Amino acid sequence: MHHLTRHEDLMTITVTALENLGGRANEKAVCKWFWENYQADLRADEDLFFTWQQSVHRALDSLLEQGRVAYCTQSSEWLLLASKHATVAFFDVEPTDRSARRKEIALLYEHRA
Repeated sequence: MHHLTRHEDLMTITVTALENLGGRANEKAVCKWFWENYQADLRADEDLFFTWQQSVHRALDSLLEQGRVAYCTQSSEWLLLASKHATVAFFDVEPTDRSARRKEIALLYEHRA
């Protein structure tokens, strides 16, 4: 069982969400998956209920920093690099104006069904 208040567990769940979404998805789709699968847990924890989307965003940023996901600015999608769906990834890393931690990454990848 995951503890939704632990950052490491939120990162694991976020990876699971991306896996279930075919290895890539925008942040809205990740949050929708999270809500559909953890709604009862979120409703049970009032503090987390009001902050869980920020927690998912932080989890995605942490996964980006660890090199486990990439962010494609062109499609606004997160790509799970350890996924069977990611065949090629080319990185051109530059900081963006929005956040010093988020990186712009140009991706070349193939999506296998």
